[in-house]
Amino acid sequence: MTKAECIHAFFSSFGIPAYEEHCVPEWLDDAQTRENRPPYITYNYALDDFRGDPAAITCDIWDCSETWDFLEETAVTISQEIGRFKRLVCDDGYIIITKGSPFAQPFADTPYKRYYLNLTLTFITN
Repeated sequence: MTKAECIHAFFSSFGIPAYEEHCVPEWLDDAQTRENRPPYITYNYALDDFRGDPAAITCDIWDCSETWDFLEETAVTISQEIGRFKRLVCDDGYIIITKGSPFAQPFADTPYKRYYLNLTLTFITN
């Protein structure tokens, strides 16, 4: 898997759709009859920098429900999956995911609610 595919697979592994933040489709079908609405995850994609330093990224978990329960549960699930760190295997080596500080912050974006997650990616790649 490429780096981008590997990162996408990680964010897609939590039972809801995941999209790079600039690629969220408005419609779920070609006929434009099914509007894309949360819950879903968006993330920003970043590669390592020139010196190989860690890259800070964010991801958002979006929902339309009345409560924060789903968002909190999903943030906890992602936190548990990462643990102290999560190693992803890609074509060129490894991507190490760690939690940033603060890890999760709630935001209300009427009519949507979201949890904003801070993550750090360290690329051990060619």
